[in-house]
Amino acid sequence: MVIKRTGDTYHYENMTFAIGQRIYANGQSDWEGLFGEITEIRTDGDKETENETPDIYCSFDVPVLPADVTELEERFSALYGEPKKLEDISLDEVIMAPEMIEPLEPWAGRKKKTVWAVVIDWSWHGEHGHLEEICMDYPDAKRKLTEYLSEEFDNSTLLQWQSDDRYAAVSGDDSYECYEKEDYQKNHYHIYIERKDLVMGPAFIREITGETGGAK
Repeated sequence: MVIKRTGDTYHYENMTFAIGQRIYANGQSDWEGLFGEITEIRTDGDKETENETPDIYCSFDVPVLPADVTELEERFSALYGEPKKLEDISLDEVIMAPEMIEPLEPWAGRKKKTVWAVVIDWSWHGEHGHLEEICMDYPDAKRKLTEYLSEEFDNSTLLQWQSDDRYAAVSGDDSYECYEKEDYQKNHYHIYIERKDLVMGPAFIREITGETGGAK
């Protein structure tokens, strides 16, 4: 059987694959980390391989991050025992086994939840740091902000800055910032709460609700 009409589906064990469906290559494939889409599915006597599983043809997107390109080139160079560049690696009509790919749900219709990020950005004599901690509820985020800021005041650094005319301090309901007026990048401390939308995938929803089972 050959399936290649966009939208047509094929069920294998507890997974459903569809022509045109976006997918992700997992760690069981040499194309690990790439995104793409299913273009064709072949079973039984129409398969090109001798695998017991169906042949799922995938076309992968060209990676855009230089680090991803380098990793892919190094992986295939090691696999073939000779240098391989991106243009030497097949990304179209790659035959994959079902266990090598993870079907991706479309963005449209995904549930979102508002979360709260406690963000800290600081610099001390030119050394920089950045921290973000996500909280599911606003009171938890405000509690985190209060604890972090109290710790900084206990360390006395901010108290010294506040008593120094070279520094300025501003604050709001969910933020505090203190910085050197003449050289912000050299010395500053900024903590604030930022509201964000968390896009929840099916696996995450199953995890937080305690549900089990594969994709339907």
